[in-house]
Amino acid sequence: MAFEWLDKIFDKILSSLPSIMIVDSTEAGVAYWFGKPSSIKSSSVFIYFPMLCEVDVRKTCKQCIDCRTQAVLTKDGKSISIGVVVQYRVTDPLKAFCDYDDLDTYIPPLAMSVAAEVMREREMPSIMKGGELVDDLTKLLRKRLYNSGVEIINVFINELVPCRVVRLITNAPVMEDAE
Repeated sequence: MAFEWLDKIFDKILSSLPSIMIVDSTEAGVAYWFGKPSSIKSSSVFIYFPMLCEVDVRKTCKQCIDCRTQAVLTKDGKSISIGVVVQYRVTDPLKAFCDYDDLDTYIPPLAMSVAAEVMREREMPSIMKGGELVDDLTKLLRKRLYNSGVEIINVFINELVPCRVVRLITNAPVMEDAE
C-alpha cells in the first residue's frame, strides 16, 4: 500500500491523545505508568495516555475453572481419578494481575497438585466416603494462594472414581525382522 506511512503517523498522533476507559462493576485492573503499576478500581472511568501508559483490565467477579481430571495414588497405593472445579474471585487486582500473568492457566495445575497431595494422605475407603475431603482441598488451596490477591471461594469435586493407570512406553527399541 502506498500510504502505509500515513497510517503510522496517525497512530502516533492518536496515541498521544488521552483515551477514556470505562471499567464496569465486575472488572478492575492495573495501569502501568512508565512501567510502575497502579490500581484501577471497579465502577470507574479511567483517563490515560496510551503513549505513556499500558492498561490491563480483567474480570474480578466470581469465576469457575474446570481443572483437567488427573489420576493420583492414595496412601494405600490405589489409583483414583479426580477432577475439581475451583471457584474464585480476584480481591486485589494489583497483586493478582502483576504476580500472575493468567490465572486461568496458573490455578488448574496448582489445584490438581493440591488434590494429589490431599489424596496421598488418605486411604481409598476414607476418600470414597467423602466427608471433609472438599474442605481439606479448599483449605490447602487457600493456603497456597494466601496473599496473592485471589480468594478461593470453594473447591468442588466433579469426578472421583477408582481407576487403572496404563502408561504406554513410547521409547521402546524397534524390533528388527530376523533374516
